[in-house]
Amino acid sequence: MTKMLIAIDPRMYRQVLAYVVRQRRPSVEVLTAEPEELEEVADRLAPHLIICHQATPAVRASA
Repeated sequence: MTKMLIAIDPRMYRQVLAYVVRQRRPSVEVLTAEPEELEEVADRLAPHLIICHQATPAVRASA
């Protein structure tokens, strides 16, 4: 199963994007995180796709 991590602000945007992806692509596991926790969560969950404002080298290596 494909995993997608969404870590954008504001929170409402993150939640709406996650909702739409879940509705349109039920085979994708959609996870959300606070942008401040992005590196930690990305390392722990190893998503295939990350949607964020700024990707650090650690985040780029995770996805």
